[in-house]
Amino acid sequence: SALGLCLRTNTQLEELNIEYCDLGMLGGIAIAEGLKFNKALKKLNVKGNKIKVQGGIALANALKVNSTLTYLDMGENYIKHVGAIALASALKVNKTLKKLDISCNEIDLTGVMALTESLKINKVLLQFHIAQNRIGQTGAAAIGDALKNNEVLTHLNIQSNDIREEGVISLTDALKTNM
Repeated sequence: SALGLCLRTNTQLEELNIEYCDLGMLGGIAIAEGLKFNKALKKLNVKGNKIKVQGGIALANALKVNSTLTYLDMGENYIKHVGAIALASALKVNKTLKKLDISCNEIDLTGVMALTESLKINKVLLQFHIAQNRIGQTGAAAIGDALKNNEVLTHLNIQSNDIREEGVISLTDALKTNM
């Protein structure tokens, strides 16, 4: 895609908001390829573009090599647990991303378990939004456990995830330890 090619050579644009532009999987992959070479972009919003699993994997792979992006909104893209697992791998090595929004992506327990392992390692992510997925009580407990080992995360959005009382208790216990 032309946008992906432009991102490769961009030296000035620092923020790109292309939410709800119906990019699809191929558009997501093209943007990710451009992002691998981009040295200027700091904020990218691709929310609601139906990039799906393959687009999510491509963006995760771009995060492994990109050294400028600090904000990424991938909400409402159907990346599911496979895309979340790819993002978890990227978060283990990425040194610049400070805010990640992956809300409304049909991420289940498998995906959140991988993400929680990366939260134990990542030392730069400050804001993590995983609202309206399918993490449930066990996922909330895993996030709580990860927070015990994470001293940098300052914002966590897990609304509408059916975490119930057990999940709230797990998170509360983690926050007591994390203070």
